[in-house]
Amino acid sequence: MVNLQDVHTANKHLVTSRDLVCVSAGGTAGIGETTLRQLASTSGSEPNAKALRVYIITRKLDVAKALIADLKESCPKGDFIPVECSDLTLLTIVDRTCDEIMQLERQRVGDQAKIDLVILSQGFFDPFNPRKDTSEGLDPRVSLHFYSRMKIIYRLLPLLTARAPGDEPAQIISVYAGGHEQSGKMFADDLSLRDPKHWGFANARATIVHMKTMFFEHLANDHPGRLSLVHVYPGLVITPNFKTTMKPPNPLWFRALMWTMLPIAKMTINVPLPESGQRTLFLASARYPAYVDGQKEPRTTSNGLPIASSTNGVLGGGAYSCDAKDEINDVSKAFAKLRPAGFYDKVWDHVMDVFKTVEAGRVYQS
Repeated sequence: MVNLQDVHTANKHLVTSRDLVCVSAGGTAGIGETTLRQLASTSGSEPNAKALRVYIITRKLDVAKALIADLKESCPKGDFIPVECSDLTLLTIVDRTCDEIMQLERQRVGDQAKIDLVILSQGFFDPFNPRKDTSEGLDPRVSLHFYSRMKIIYRLLPLLTARAPGDEPAQIISVYAGGHEQSGKMFADDLSLRDPKHWGFANARATIVHMKTMFFEHLANDHPGRLSLVHVYPGLVITPNFKTTMKPPNPLWFRALMWTMLPIAKMTINVPLPESGQRTLFLASARYPAYVDGQKEPRTTSNGLPIASSTNGVLGGGAYSCDAKDEINDVSKAFAKLRPAGFYDKVWDHVMDVFKTVEAGRVYQS
């Protein structure tokens, strides 16, 4: 476990070492919101903090504006910009939203436009309903937790990779189920889970996590020195959104179970919201560096923390899977047979096929 003092020290360094331009999806609720609050409060409390600008993707402008009012109280010098997005499950709308963000950033600083940090936490908990595809042919739960997140990263690459020599890499943080590759069954020949026998909450989660690991490794290898990517399992973080688990359409037995167990969990295994936000922000620290081809990575950061190993086993390899305490998940067993079988490229080709199909205005059916 990374102790909280080291977390706080690293987060202070993050806001004082360089100007930060951030993008948040899912930042108006839950873990995404608390991460933004911790970022703003850390920046606002440090007299030597550099400039902070945050683009907050939101479905409801009034909710984002209320959050921004709070963030401005914590960080008066911060620049917090709401960017309306009507539906993050639809990749065509994600494209337009990302294009708007890049345009806004270029209008502000011209050729110096860049993005340093992307925090992705959009999603919803719906384990019991059957698959019901969007107009683009993707299940909305899988889209929010995987396809739309990867599309945001992919679309923003021009500004994420806009690094001058010596610049710190851009940091990508995806909050969902890092390390849970084996929580269900993944079907390498049915990544879309089209076969009804393959569909289910656990199988969808396992498939998402498998694909995200490979996609992150591909991006890290394709952009050495420019991108660090982390997907994290945040543990049990009881947010106000948990109230929805005790309402229909969830079955009565599940609602009763949640009503009984949540108070106990809150007193025992719950990760407090402020700590979750701080630990999520810590994933943008030097402990998780970008991969640099041919360069031997130092074994510790400047303040003595061990450099993390990537999901492919390479020290400082650029793509990381973390648990709720910011430690690395060992996912080697999950990919022992998949890597030799070409799964790394299979996932990339699948995602590119989804993107190209939707960009062409067609429904994805493969």
